[in-house]
Amino acid sequence: MEFLFFKILFYSIVLLVSVIADRVLQMAVFILFFEPVRIYAGGFHAKSRLNCFFISVFMLITIVSAVRFTPDNYLFPMSVMFTYSAGIVIWLLTPVGTENKLLDDTEKIVYRRRSKLVLILETVVVLISILFKQYNLPYIISLGLFCTALLLIIGYYNNYKSCMRQSVKND
Repeated sequence: MEFLFFKILFYSIVLLVSVIADRVLQMAVFILFFEPVRIYAGGFHAKSRLNCFFISVFMLITIVSAVRFTPDNYLFPMSVMFTYSAGIVIWLLTPVGTENKLLDDTEKIVYRRRSKLVLILETVVVLISILFKQYNLPYIISLGLFCTALLLIIGYYNNYKSCMRQSVKND
């Protein structure tokens, strides 16, 4: 029930912020492309739903600000840079489990395959959009990929720290 409450609250805030920023369509596209890759790639997850909510709202405000204030002549190079760099990170690190969601070998194989498939599909959409000189869509998609890559790096680092703590405890 708490999960549902925070989901409804979050999407209400997404809608509110999107309306205020006059970027409803762009934020809908962001969520549409961000969530599939994020679900399968994994990465950092907050320890509580409340922290997750606040981190998500912060990310939302950052993304809507980037979409609103990035000059048009930066959309193409930033799309390419974000898609390329995030694509490498996602391809190499996915999936990243957490202490709360450990992945067994089968889940790792399935999630890796699915997240790479989503990454490929989203990259194709970015490339086709760029070929047609439509730079807003690839920029929004690339921001989602970039956020996913950052969350993967943070999750990977947290797992590394956790393993190091376990190693020290066992010595």
